[in-house]
Amino acid sequence: MAQLGYVVDPTLKEQSFEPIPAGEYPAIITESDLKPTKDGTGTILALKYEIVDGEYKGRGIYENLNIKNKNTQAQQIAINALNEIGKVLGMKEIKDSVLLHGRPLVIKVKVKDDPTYGPKNEIKAHLPYEGKKGVSTVPSSSPPVAPSEDAPAAGGKKFQWEK
Repeated sequence: MAQLGYVVDPTLKEQSFEPIPAGEYPAIITESDLKPTKDGTGTILALKYEIVDGEYKGRGIYENLNIKNKNTQAQQIAINALNEIGKVLGMKEIKDSVLLHGRPLVIKVKVKDDPTYGPKNEIKAHLPYEGKKGVSTVPSSSPPVAPSEDAPAAGGKKFQWEK
């Protein structure tokens, strides 16, 4: 038994985890983390996006970029996506993934049928944000973290995950 003292809010609705419809949504990156791949031989940049306007405002969409992978095609797809994110955010260099947080962009989302888990959202493109002024771009989750000096660099320098 647990003493809760919770007052029920009759207007509050349970959050749905069903995929959102395919389309383009204004969003910000609210979280990022480097994680090992399942087999431990590579590195994934895990990104969480939050939709910042419209019917699905507040919903999270996740993207994993295989920035170091023994499958060179998977790695190239991830590097291309990271490069596109940097371009649409107006960045010339990404020293730390936290620098991506809170900046508006548009994500083009599709619904993919996963044979194991059922339908899920997948980000197919990153586009410039040219929306309304006044849309909140403040991350609602984690506080900002100071950028580290040994984070990814551009211009032929080694990335942090390649050291």
